[in-house]
Amino acid sequence: ENDLKTIYNMLNRPFFMSAKFSEYIYTNIITSFTQQGKQGLFIDYLKRIKDDPDFSDSLKRAIIEACGVRNVVAAGQTIRDYFITFSSVSDMKITCLRALGELGGDGILGVFKLGLNDEDWRVRAVAAKGASCCPQSLIIKDLRNALHDENYHVRINAALSIARFGDKGYKLLKRAANSGDRFVRDVSNYVLKELSYRA
Repeated sequence: ENDLKTIYNMLNRPFFMSAKFSEYIYTNIITSFTQQGKQGLFIDYLKRIKDDPDFSDSLKRAIIEACGVRNVVAAGQTIRDYFITFSSVSDMKITCLRALGELGGDGILGVFKLGLNDEDWRVRAVAAKGASCCPQSLIIKDLRNALHDENYHVRINAALSIARFGDKGYKLLKRAANSGDRFVRDVSNYVLKELSYRA
């Protein structure tokens, strides 16, 4: 555990390697803590650094991404806390949504609903892409609304998430394919066509 500060000092140098490199380092750290039965200590560390202004946001994001990659389900609540604390930082919200999409679990619905209504289309697009991890009956209306989004990436991700809901999603897309909204119609037909190719 004491090595975390040394590693942070190395990774926090300006222009040192890349964000992906930092994520890779932290996935290895998480693996080590988990193998020693000390995953809880790492989650405590993630909690402690959240409000530390000297700890760069890029490294915080790398750790959150690593939690998603290593499926650290127990970190879900802490990652949701990051999403709320950094509600004005799009990059952090995107990272949290990606990680929570991998982790699933209770409590993610509210975060994805917020993400689908974010003012930044990039946040909405990531939320739409991962929203199928939420309970179908509770998120389907939000995804249906996202089919009308002004941004193409949000619309296509919403349609793809709806498709992951199986028969109910397929029927919803069939109805949307006859929408009076040309953009909804186009994206729904595109996804339906893709599904028919894969069948």
